[in-house]
Amino acid sequence: MAFVLVRNGKRMPIGLGGSRTLAEILSDDEYERVRDGSLVAVTEGGGLMSLDSPLAESQVVTLRPLRPEKDLAGFGFNINRAGDIVGISEMLAVRKYEELHGEDVYDLSLDEIRERVRIGDRGASEPAASGATAQGAVRLTDLKAALASAGAGDFDSFFLLVRQLGPALASAQAGDFDSFLLLVRQLGSIPSLTFDLSVRSRGSVTPVLAFKLQVTPPDVVTYHPRGVLTRKRQELPRQDFHHLQSISSIHSN
Repeated sequence: MAFVLVRNGKRMPIGLGGSRTLAEILSDDEYERVRDGSLVAVTEGGGLMSLDSPLAESQVVTLRPLRPEKDLAGFGFNINRAGDIVGISEMLAVRKYEELHGEDVYDLSLDEIRERVRIGDRGASEPAASGATAQGAVRLTDLKAALASAGAGDFDSFFLLVRQLGPALASAQAGDFDSFLLLVRQLGSIPSLTFDLSVRSRGSVTPVLAFKLQVTPPDVVTYHPRGVLTRKRQELPRQDFHHLQSISSIHSN
């Protein structure tokens, strides 16, 4: 049975004729869209493929737009001054509430935020006047705050970043070191971000919380361990990387 690529809901059998990668069977437009993250290649098991992923006979891969709430489940976002972390679905619900009601919930507890969003979903509050903006509405996401100061309110920039890095996040969570390097190059220098890693050490896999990550030749990641008093940067070579758990943000006052 041939390899099958699903484009726009249509199954397209492709004879591989030897070893081939995803990049080799895509059109130029598809290649660019997968490369920038606006389009993803998904296996039947729900995994995301990178451009250099090898293809196999009888494999079925679907091309579709990125779905942030599903594909970015590993991202954690700081929701309030207390430092509570939520997933992207809840973050989007809170941001929608703030935009609709012209309210900044940053100083509230997580329980208070969830209660207001729940009541807001029932229509208990009146929408904010047209043009009203919640001051500091995007403070919870240091991924966005890395591009602009807190409260900038430019969601287009944030979701551009999400689309670009979403496939790399999924691949790094599956253990792909090259995708991890991409995330480090794009986000590693942001001091408020913590990379929750699993690394190989002395025959076992151990957790590491890393920040201020850098890539040094030849493809070695150096970092500071969060919660450890040391000035010496730790090294993570390719062979010691197991997988990325998540990336979370810590708000800096």
